Amino acid sequence: MVLDAGTDLVASIPLYGHSPFLYPPLAAVLGSVLGVLPGALWLETVLRIAVVSVGAWLVTRDQRAAVRVLAIVVAVTCVPVVQDLVYGNVDVWLAGAIALVCWRPDSRRTGVPLGLLLALFAKPQLLPFMLWMLCWRRQALAGTVATAAIATVAGVLAAGPVNYGQWLSYDLGQYSSLGAPFAGNESLQVLVGSAWPIVACGLVIALGLALWRLDKERALVWSLATGVLLLPYAAAYSLVPLLPAAKRLARVGPAVAVIAAPLTVFAPATGLIPLLAAQVPLARTRAIATAAIKTSLRIPWHLRWASAGRARPESAPTIPDRDPVAT
Repeated sequence: MVLDAGTDLVASIPLYGHSPFLYPPLAAVLGSVLGVLPGALWLETVLRIAVVSVGAWLVTRDQRAAVRVLAIVVAVTCVPVVQDLVYGNVDVWLAGAIALVCWRPDSRRTGVPLGLLLALFAKPQLLPFMLWMLCWRRQALAGTVATAAIATVAGVLAAGPVNYGQWLSYDLGQYSSLGAPFAGNESLQVLVGSAWPIVACGLVIALGLALWRLDKERALVWSLATGVLLLPYAAAYSLVPLLPAAKRLARVGPAVAVIAAPLTVFAPATGLIPLLAAQVPLARTRAIATAAIKTSLRIPWHLRWASAGRARPESAPTIPDRDPVAT
């Protein structure tokens, strides 16, 4: 798709409206360069396999060599990665850039690849992860934003402002329609139907609470998974950016894995829900619930019954405004 857009750009054919190409014009500029390189597609596929292999090797660096080799085989042959390789998507590159931000010390340089990918492909699922970066990788976030801005300016100069204007108008019109049910769309939005606005608001609120209350690793899982759950269109390859959090996900235990596995087969997005729930410590959930109950008990009975529009029952206990003074 990117190579076809590059051909259209060279031939001065409009980039949008006649093909499924939705990326910024900078991606078409990249396609025009790759189109003249012999074997560019094969080289890019090999590099993506290398990215997944290196990531699996690093994640399992505390294991034996046999286990590390097995992890590479499993990672390269899992359904999301295979889909990404076959369809020619960019989620493996996103996973590599996310891993660089997460696994390396915080610096502006580690955010450069992610910023370049953001300018090239403008993936909205990166927004929750960028909120995570705002909490734990601020230097990398600065590098990401600066690189994306510089690359976008270069794209405007190379492809022309007209193409960027067409991209904005076309994408804004097409984005909402991506959430419609059609073959291959396994997003949460399709599954919940008309309840989607409520579910989406709940996800955003839950993400905010996760970033506020959870530790760095658990919040990372929430940010990456929320980006997938909020997508209007999702398939198995949409799960690839979660690979940098694979080690944290592997700690959920067999019970959660048994629940998540069939849901993931049914629809990739639904399999993330029990995995997200497992990231919230039970003790913290109990503490929040206990605090809510105690707060509720502190509200005077007459206020609770008045707010419900009912008279206070005679048998209702009263709670004194202050502790009784011992005499």
